[in-house]
Amino acid sequence: MGAGLAVVARALGHPFVAFMSAGNSPERKRIIEAFGAEVIIVPQVDGTPGMVTGNDVWAADELC
Repeated sequence: MGAGLAVVARALGHPFVAFMSAGNSPERKRIIEAFGAEVIIVPQVDGTPGMVTGNDVWAADELC
């Protein structure tokens, strides 16, 4: 979803800032940045790298 939002924001000329868990892959961050978005990494609450939990999403939402 982040990459899709970044594409739309760029096409409309709007800035886009994505907040995402550190549990996401570095590739996902690079893809979103490639579409012109700023990415803020939020520390992972629980789970393991590559596995983002609901708590991780909640933490990103709270920081946002």
